[in-house]
Amino acid sequence: MNFSSELDKFKAKGSDSKIIQYFANLEIKNPAILKGYKDQIVISKSNDKLGNGPSIVQYDNKTIYVGELTDGKRNGKGVRTYVGNGLAYVGEYRNDLKAGKGKLFDFKINKFVFDGQWSQDKRNGYGELIKETVSYKGNYVNDKMEGKGTQVWANGDVYDGEFKDDVRNGRGKMVFANGDSYEGNFLSGKMHGRGVYTLKNGEKYIGEFKNGVMEGEGKVDYGMNVIAQGNFEPQSTRFVNFGLTGEFGKY
Repeated sequence: MNFSSELDKFKAKGSDSKIIQYFANLEIKNPAILKGYKDQIVISKSNDKLGNGPSIVQYDNKTIYVGELTDGKRNGKGVRTYVGNGLAYVGEYRNDLKAGKGKLFDFKINKFVFDGQWSQDKRNGYGELIKETVSYKGNYVNDKMEGKGTQVWANGDVYDGEFKDDVRNGRGKMVFANGDSYEGNFLSGKMHGRGVYTLKNGEKYIGEFKNGVMEGEGKVDYGMNVIAQGNFEPQSTRFVNFGLTGEFGKY
């Protein structure tokens, strides 16, 4: 976090230099600043011209990388800080790009906020995201929530279903903190299409939704049976036993 002062300590070969301590822990003697890198500072083994194995790099945008290099490129495990957002990536690289297993660490709250799979420098595959107001466990495509996943909000709401472009899209189920639930289709994060909305008292609306509200063809099931009883009389339906049963229906 204070690379300039640590670099000065390294150049002065100070015993309190964290850079010297880092290489000493890896049993690398006499690490050196490699020549031939424009706008970058690459510290690696003194007998290595390109940068191979454990290294420390400051790039031209002032981000810092600590980890494995292959011919000057990030390959293998390493840690890299980001500029401006207080984040660091801790994980695997391939040909300078994040690839494989990796995490994001947030220095502002001092904990990891993402853990998952990466490819081509972006989140791709299964990942777990943790924020103050919401968490997500599921699939990613090019840094966006896409495919199957589960989202949990701090207020107790839970969604389990399909995502596209970072929002609820497709088939899913939403369970609200107040006890209500919805199961059906979503579009752009809202209930849209056919679905069933169930109140906590058991009543159900079965039908069409548009932009998050009930709109279109549908029916309400109050979840109760109605039964009438009486005596039979010829040619009269008034006294014939009959029953009316709530219809749950399918969609």
